Amino acid sequence: MQSGTKAKPGIADDAPQATGRARARSKAQANVTLFDVARLADVSIASVSRVLNTPDKVGAEVRARVEAAIRRLSFVPNGAARALRSSKARLVGAIIPTLNYAIYARMVESLQQHLSAQGNSLILNSSSYSLETEYREARLLIERGVECIVLVGDVQRHDTLALLRDQNVEYILTYSNADSPSVSSIGFENGESAGAVARHLHELGHRSFMMISGVSRHNDRVRDRRSGFVTELGRLGVPSSDVIVVEEEYTMAAGCAAMKKQLDAGSDFTAVFCGTDVFAAGALKACTDAGIRCPEEMSIVGFDNLEFGEYLQPAITTVDVPGVQMGVITAQAVARLLAGDKTPTKARLDAPLVVRSSTAAAPARARRTGR
Repeated sequence: MQSGTKAKPGIADDAPQATGRARARSKAQANVTLFDVARLADVSIASVSRVLNTPDKVGAEVRARVEAAIRRLSFVPNGAARALRSSKARLVGAIIPTLNYAIYARMVESLQQHLSAQGNSLILNSSSYSLETEYREARLLIERGVECIVLVGDVQRHDTLALLRDQNVEYILTYSNADSPSVSSIGFENGESAGAVARHLHELGHRSFMMISGVSRHNDRVRDRRSGFVTELGRLGVPSSDVIVVEEEYTMAAGCAAMKKQLDAGSDFTAVFCGTDVFAAGALKACTDAGIRCPEEMSIVGFDNLEFGEYLQPAITTVDVPGVQMGVITAQAVARLLAGDKTPTKARLDAPLVVRSSTAAAPARARRTGR
């Protein structure tokens, strides 16, 4: 592990410094009531209550006005939350993008174990890769009385971070390295890890590539992996025209379908980099179904080092995401924040390439197209 604050685009770098004026604003926001929301939205208190409790029973126009007022005022019905925070129970929230395929399981399990050892409890929510859902889940966690929230990535909505600041809830970013000096970030350089994949495949003699990427919109990890892979190949002399890049939702079926589509189209490539082992498993199946041998005719690389990848035939070469280490350091950072130490934690971890049997030297002759 080493510390660092390497600058990266697209992160939550608009967080204000904890000035006296900002603290005063946070205190005022914490005292916002239903009446304040109703007055700003120009509706009744009953309408605000219905939007909060049974939004499906409220007209779209009224609901939109109330939700806009809630966001502007950073309102949270936090009477119960204040009571919880004043008790001996220390609650920590975590919002991860997905509960599927155990992509975040090692980090979450490690975080939970170490928080429990500290006497803290973890509440886990999922955003389904939606920044809007992440905002709603953050509100729910605050209502439940959490004192700190662990987020994934360094791209969040401005109103999500404003809500956390206004409600005096600490937050920590994981899986990326934020450049803001006032934000705790514990992660690794996705772009550097993807660059290592490019070098590995290039050293094996591959010169034409495919990348099955996750959806890059609002996802800094995906963007960095894609950019790191393509940029490093360019540095090695491979033009971007020799790199096919497709974006898919994180499912094995999507990885399989993306690979099959390119094979059926006769696309000429000998190596595929998958943005997760989930895609790699699907790509491997597509090759098997098409009678293409891996790694003799096609090399496949994944990302995350999920357990199942080691047991596939062939075992998947992958990037080892330091989930356990991330969880340990994040729990330590939470403990310091809850103890009153507001010094941001900056941890830049290694995510090394694990070479297994799914990658090999490029075939001596380009494989036939149009199978």
